[in-house]
Amino acid sequence: MDDTSMHTERARADLVRAEQALRQAQAPRSFPAWLPPAAGALFAAGLACGAAAIGDWRPRALYLLAAAACLAGFLLLMVVASRAGGLVQLPVGTSRQRWLRQLPELAALLLGLVVGLGVGWAAGVLTWGVTGGAALWWRLAHQQRGAV
Repeated sequence: MDDTSMHTERARADLVRAEQALRQAQAPRSFPAWLPPAAGALFAAGLACGAAAIGDWRPRALYLLAAAACLAGFLLLMVVASRAGGLVQLPVGTSRQRWLRQLPELAALLLGLVVGLGVGWAAGVLTWGVTGGAALWWRLAHQQRGAV
């Protein structure tokens, strides 16, 4: 075997290893089974505590602190889960498919807005928190099972 063909074979082998590494990095990552309920509950609890503060419940500072802690925990959980390894990629699917995946959370926000305008902002934020947390839990659970 001459020098050129030896380099060619080595380059091919390196290319195959690089392609395998790229496919492995691009493969969908799974997350622990507790993540969907934890994310949904933290989101719902954060907005529920915020609703209590808006609704003038006492002690207001305690509810604001609880809301901030829950929402910070939610954000931290989502960032850690999204950076768990591999490559962070754009969501798969067409624009329509991506919109449809997010529709339950958008519907929760709009429902909260309607309730807020009709009943009061505390009730609207509470509605958004509970329905949005449930929608998030549902979407993440389906994503974990590979249905999304």
